[in-house]
Amino acid sequence: MFGIWILLISIVNPMGDFPINDDWAYGHNAKVLTIDGKVYFSFWPAMTLFAQTLWATLFCKIFGFSFTVLRFATLILAFGTSLAFFALLKRHVKKHSIAFMMTLILMCNPLFVTQSFTFMTEIYYLFFGCMALLFYSNYFKNEKLFHLIIALLFSIITIWVRQTGLIIPLGFAIAYLLKKKLNWRSLIVVVLPPLIGILSLFIYKEWRLSTGTLMGSFSEFGALIDGLKNVNLDYFIQRIGVLMHYAGFALIPISVLLITRFRSKIRLLSWFTCLLVIVPLLYTMYMCWGIFPHGNVLNNFEIGPKLLKDQVIGENIALGLPVLFWNVFKVLNMLSVVIFFRGIFSVKIVHSKSGRQLLGLIDAVKKQPFLFMMFFIVAGQFIYLVINPIFFDRYVIPMAFSFLMITGILIGNLSNRKIIFGLSIASIFLVTSALLVKDFMSWQRARWTALTYLTEDLQIAKTQIDGGFEFNAWFQVANMAPPSKNKSDPSWWWVDQDNYLIASGDFFGYHKFKAFGCDPWISSNADSVYILEKRGMIPIKFPLLTDFETYSQASKTILDSNNDAFWELDGRHTNELAKSGEYSVKLVKEDAYYYLLGSLVEREVIEVSVWCNGRTGRLMVDGYGNDSFRNIEVKSKNNDCWSLLKTSFRVSKELSGKQVAIYLSNTSTRVAYFDDIRIARSTIE
Repeated sequence: MFGIWILLISIVNPMGDFPINDDWAYGHNAKVLTIDGKVYFSFWPAMTLFAQTLWATLFCKIFGFSFTVLRFATLILAFGTSLAFFALLKRHVKKHSIAFMMTLILMCNPLFVTQSFTFMTEIYYLFFGCMALLFYSNYFKNEKLFHLIIALLFSIITIWVRQTGLIIPLGFAIAYLLKKKLNWRSLIVVVLPPLIGILSLFIYKEWRLSTGTLMGSFSEFGALIDGLKNVNLDYFIQRIGVLMHYAGFALIPISVLLITRFRSKIRLLSWFTCLLVIVPLLYTMYMCWGIFPHGNVLNNFEIGPKLLKDQVIGENIALGLPVLFWNVFKVLNMLSVVIFFRGIFSVKIVHSKSGRQLLGLIDAVKKQPFLFMMFFIVAGQFIYLVINPIFFDRYVIPMAFSFLMITGILIGNLSNRKIIFGLSIASIFLVTSALLVKDFMSWQRARWTALTYLTEDLQIAKTQIDGGFEFNAWFQVANMAPPSKNKSDPSWWWVDQDNYLIASGDFFGYHKFKAFGCDPWISSNADSVYILEKRGMIPIKFPLLTDFETYSQASKTILDSNNDAFWELDGRHTNELAKSGEYSVKLVKEDAYYYLLGSLVEREVIEVSVWCNGRTGRLMVDGYGNDSFRNIEVKSKNNDCWSLLKTSFRVSKELSGKQVAIYLSNTSTRVAYFDDIRIARSTIE
């Protein structure tokens, strides 16, 4: 197992001091506790998050705060989750090789792999929850008080990662109630775990209230119920269908091995009951056929989320795989769901002498209490995901974990040939998932390299940049704005001015300034991340040139070296005389052309030059009352009556963040011609 994780880490490469998805908010908690020694809760998370913050702070105290350290803190628990899942399952299967195969199937899920390389809550919830299940399972077998106490401690820690950790002690209580005869001792064991879980959540909430750190985003069960008041049947059909697709997707590697199980006998009543459940579920899956994959993390044949303005609006989206490919997967998802529920209803219910089905169920629970505990847990997880109005595909990871655990227990025996085949399928999924996450991390590194280039190399203020959700959320240089699909509106995520935009391709109103390659291996990612600059601004450190030769009849403008509009195409554009090419600009008495250069940065140097034919031609930069700069005339060497007019200046503190006008003018009745203008910007190192 350790070797598999080393290989996985080597392929993906978790290095990079940048947040992913929502973990910027969770990182804030750990950073403040690490550096300032104060307990801090970001306004953004809806979960408890406390245990995760403490775990991360332990690593940050040793290695210093960075998102790379947070990522490795998560990877350790991802490895621990795989070990705990294997240890738990091997107690309930006939062969350890089956437990190993099911563990590999859990690890190969792209959602699991992706979250292992973030500081999101899914892996923390899985690890502590799995440890609680491990000790509850021990208690079912030997009823030692020590195992129950440890299980309760891990249950509390799970609840202090996410409130839904309460489902685990509730599932234990129901299964234990059906397993044991009611007496004072068994009643205490039934009541104690959920009661302690509820009390731990209540104490945590009261503590947050007393310290003024309980934000409005904190999720409570009552809010979930209130959110259902305005939903309709279509909502439930869609949500159930999507959940079943993701559950089926997680089960594909094992389901293909169990198709032959349909030949085994099953009671007619069980078949009828099974169909009553399966047919409606398949209907919901069919009704949301076009929705899967739902996006956020798993999006066609790439990993996300890629929270840049162009992608959120729906531009520069990768083409991905053909529809037929995903249709095959959707059919396999449906087949997996059928096989799963076929396995559930094949559990032998031994009827009591009175023939009462309920007593028969109780007898079955007594024989396999942990299996039925997992039934109750997965039912609770499913209900929560259905009623929660907010849904992202990563939310299904705990439910997929439970589905795999139940399937592993229900498998019974498998031939070595099938186990090898299952391991082969899981290995293919694992390598594919690893390469997809590798491409995603490579894309993120390219994106943050571009942002570092802007903010550090070019000293562009963060207030000028829309670097995507995580960048602007981490620095929060402005207030949130209402969401908008209008391309000209700023993104909702704390953007002050969007003079510079990080994007995966072209975007309306911007021109490409610089590209940073990310070289995807197998995903449909773009091969570069781009810094885009708003049209009308001059590319920093890259001279802007126009020889007046290139123009657009459609927009009636002269174009610069970036093919952006430079000046209007009017009577001043002439082919009477030119320094280079055929065209130049002709200015008569007291005529002028000007160009606005914006978003100036303090201490950068602006250099402007233009060739002029005519003694009264002038070059001037006007700072609108702050500074003005006139040309220094330099005679050309070839005596062709063209002179090079030049001016340069360093941006003062007063001009920082503002704009200047670059003027070409003629001060007499004689004609002046201008050609080959060049504008350059450079920073003072």
